[in-house]
Amino acid sequence: MTCNKTSALHAFLIGTWLAVLQVVMFLSLQMLMSSGYQTFVVVVLSWLIGAGVGVWLPAGRWHYALLGVSGTAPYLLQGLLALRRFDTSLIWIHAVLIALTALLAGQFFQQERRRFARIGTLFFWENNGFTVGLMIAGIGVFLWGRTFLLVAPAAGFVLVIASVMLRRQLSPTRVAA
Repeated sequence: MTCNKTSALHAFLIGTWLAVLQVVMFLSLQMLMSSGYQTFVVVVLSWLIGAGVGVWLPAGRWHYALLGVSGTAPYLLQGLLALRRFDTSLIWIHAVLIALTALLAGQFFQQERRRFARIGTLFFWENNGFTVGLMIAGIGVFLWGRTFLLVAPAAGFVLVIASVMLRRQLSPTRVAA
């Protein structure tokens, strides 16, 4: 039962973090590159393509690598924007960074589906986390602005990694040393 609660917590935190990452990347592009509809389209399509490809990645070590990629890509995007503000010719590099971040969104379901009796339960926890993440991002940007965009990806990464470590610690399959 404990593993189920920690798996639900992990799914919720992943959903929250992915929402925050999506908002951070979108608003960073809106502020420092272009606020045109093309930016919105590129963000949405890149996210959908990345998540779609991620669904086909096998469970296993990909998950941990993608956690690292998703934690790094927003900072690469923000760094590139800081170096080349309002340079729309780099939109394709930004699109690749967004798609790399979204790989985790798709692969997560391959990784976690075996931990839940029904896939609907996994979707429930991840989707509710995503909804909460959108609210957190909205409030965070409203209250702290650009500082939130810089701090939130790392803070979310720390929470997700903590949930991974907690789940490993409480896993019933863990062998006592």
